Amino acid sequence: RLEKLIARIQSEYRRAAFAAAEVDLQSEEAFELARKGMPRAKLAGAQIIYGCEVKHFNLPYFALQVQSVGETDVFLRCFIHELGVTLGTTASCTRLQRRSFGPFHAAHALLEKQITLQNIIRNIELCRRIMENLPKDEGVVNENSTTYEEERPVVDGLDLQTDHEYDAMRPVWPRNYT
Repeated sequence: RLEKLIARIQSEYRRAAFAAAEVDLQSEEAFELARKGMPRAKLAGAQIIYGCEVKHFNLPYFALQVQSVGETDVFLRCFIHELGVTLGTTASCTRLQRRSFGPFHAAHALLEKQITLQNIIRNIELCRRIMENLPKDEGVVNENSTTYEEERPVVDGLDLQTDHEYDAMRPVWPRNYT
């Protein structure tokens, strides 16, 4: 039932995407946009879900991967709640995790311990290369597009390469509690 509901909601949001792009569904322009991908919203603040997929389902828990634009955490929490209400039960969000923001992923962010002039300059150059390698914007959102990926060398404050297995949240000194 959840898969059917999500498919129905996605079709409703597809229709809403054309409305937010200010395109008549019966026009040639709508056909051309649909052929390329989902239309990009022209209305500021339009909250549109482009894709929703069940990643994990083990009652009473489930995990969704949502591709959206203009979303807020309140919008996503209400979306989860409405899914539950529509299924005749209740659902609440226990965790939200943003995987990417446009072409940028969590790997492109600097941790507080990595903020040095050298790392900031490297990160700016990386972001510039990512932006230069983006495909030309044609007013559509490609649901399963692959973005330009590049590894960023990170150097800590002591000019030492950071290990990928390094736990940034664990301090290097022991904590003693009395």
